[in-house]
Amino acid sequence: MIKLKQISDAGSAAALDAGTSAGDLVQLDSQGRLPAVDGSLITGLSGGGSGGTSIRPVVSADITTAAYQIGASLDCGSVIVVNNSSSVTRDVYLPAANSYSAGFYLFVARDGGTAYPATLKPYPSSSDTINRSVASVTLGAYDCQKLVTDGSSTWILISQGRF
Repeated sequence: MIKLKQISDAGSAAALDAGTSAGDLVQLDSQGRLPAVDGSLITGLSGGGSGGTSIRPVVSADITTAAYQIGASLDCGSVIVVNNSSSVTRDVYLPAANSYSAGFYLFVARDGGTAYPATLKPYPSSSDTINRSVASVTLGAYDCQKLVTDGSSTWILISQGRF
């Protein structure tokens, strides 16, 4: 048997035990999965897997009037799926940027619906902007926007794409 002190470049992690107690290295099970542990401090994970639950809350919004206001009681990372089934462009208003702390983010996605887009706009009764100057962003079919607030008056467009 080789003793740890005989290996000069083993690193400090080599001296730790595998397990699920404080200070242990987490070891995957025989199928490559994490053991059941408290994951409340884990960040930066995206949804996936077959557990049947979604990490991010999803809000579905059928726009049937000229304007739709996204509610101000969302969880960070919420996904708002907009369905514009009308034959005209509809406006979708973001919550006030100061409704949330700086760093709060959400996704706004548009399903296929009709060929008519939805226009994403800042909160109507505020001086909020998107990217400090843009008054609106067009959401075409299957477009998705990730926006983060500065906690004051701006929604910053972090990424955009299609799903």
